[in-house]
Amino acid sequence: MNIFDSIWNDAERKYWCYESLAALYIEQAKNTGEKKFADTCAIYMKKCEVYYSNLAKSSTNYYYHVYILADYYIFCNQNNDALAAVLDIGKNFNEETSLTDWCDYYYNLKNIYNNLGDYKKAFECSEKYNEYKQKNLNDSTVSAISDFKAEQAVKIEKLERETAEKLHIAEKRRMWILIIALFVGLGLVVRIFWVKRKAHKALAEKNEILQQQKTEIETQRDEIEAQRDEIEAQRDEIEAQRDDIIEQKNKIESQRNEIIKSVNYAQRIQQAAVSKIDEVRDIFPESFVYYKPRDIVSGDYYRCGRCGKYAVMVTADCTGHGIPGAFLSMLGLSGLKEYLMTEYDAENPGTVLDRMRDFIKTTLVSSQNNFDIKDGMDMTICCFDFEAMELRYAIANQNAYIVRNGEKILLKGDAMPVGRYYAEKEHFQTLSTPLQHGDTVYMFSDGIQDQFGGEAGKERKFMRKNLINLLASNFTLPMSEQMSKLNEAITAWRGNRAQIDDMTLVGIRVA
Repeated sequence: MNIFDSIWNDAERKYWCYESLAALYIEQAKNTGEKKFADTCAIYMKKCEVYYSNLAKSSTNYYYHVYILADYYIFCNQNNDALAAVLDIGKNFNEETSLTDWCDYYYNLKNIYNNLGDYKKAFECSEKYNEYKQKNLNDSTVSAISDFKAEQAVKIEKLERETAEKLHIAEKRRMWILIIALFVGLGLVVRIFWVKRKAHKALAEKNEILQQQKTEIETQRDEIEAQRDEIEAQRDEIEAQRDDIIEQKNKIESQRNEIIKSVNYAQRIQQAAVSKIDEVRDIFPESFVYYKPRDIVSGDYYRCGRCGKYAVMVTADCTGHGIPGAFLSMLGLSGLKEYLMTEYDAENPGTVLDRMRDFIKTTLVSSQNNFDIKDGMDMTICCFDFEAMELRYAIANQNAYIVRNGEKILLKGDAMPVGRYYAEKEHFQTLSTPLQHGDTVYMFSDGIQDQFGGEAGKERKFMRKNLINLLASNFTLPMSEQMSKLNEAITAWRGNRAQIDDMTLVGIRVA
């Protein structure tokens, strides 16, 4: 390993050699799966670490260094370190960054996201990679054709000019020969034979010149045709590559459509699991449910039912959204069907939350890798006894409100989720409060209050205070109109901004 130190006095060439050896060893490690090659790669990467850390982070040499380092991280199953290293490169990209560097950047990101199992981002990076690769191919093709046309135009123009000049010279020479021959013929009849020989000689020279010119023209024509055939071959190769890219894109699109079909089917399953609007109105005649998933499937869910004398409504917000959140929501709905069935359960909603927490904690444990999943859900259980005009409730890491004659009454439970929590208490509380006719109870996830909106450049969250004030200002309206007012306010607040979380709010008026 000291050979390069003794041979190369040029630091750049020496460290380039180290970098090339590191690339060869990590490639050998990937091909064979043997760690010793990756260890040798790490040794060479260490040798040139200081040199490349002083390079401009916008240079292609620096990008090459980081991509080799990312390959090393991926081989060592340190995919998050590889992702961080490559994403750090992207911070230096701008409009002047070459198409080749963009292609390399998204190609490496695509591979890392695939290893991490984030196929959505891997697909997005693959789309970007294909986009920049197509641009690069188009630019190269247009440039090659343009250069060829310009070169051929110059050659043809030069050839025509030379041919015209040669023909002009030949014609001029012929005229002089004829003039001289005429004068000589008139004046010197005796020298007719000599003049004819001279004329024949001049004609032979002319024919030789013309033959040479013809040969040169044919040679140039053959060269032009050969260049044309080469360009057509390159064009055919580019078109073949384009067809391969289109085929890959169609394949990815087909896979994407299959995924969307699966998610749409999962949506139908989830919609069948939550309560239907008709079921809610059968139990709570004056009510509304505002339920808007961020994605096709939702991490929020709600469920109503009757448990003896109690009319029960549950709202929950699972960790995450989309498919992961939907899995948790189905787990939560399954637990409710087992633990919230009887009148005793409804009378003790805190105990229901205890059982749900045990169910979530024991279910979300990996026996294979012996680690616990920290995900869970925030939940509110409200059990209405309309005969005794009493509300029994238990709340896990959420808040609910009663609006009574314009007054906002906070229903606050336990500040811990249904799941693993670093400061969890032994039991959830079962709380109760009296009800009055005309009271409106609102239960909601944090999705609405967390939506960003407002003035451009000064975006902020909607906030829970504004949500409660909005509900309190409209609580006298019919429930359907309350939901319309809520939807109008949130839509206007977001403007053209994307929805960032699932949104769920249930309103129930006590008749």
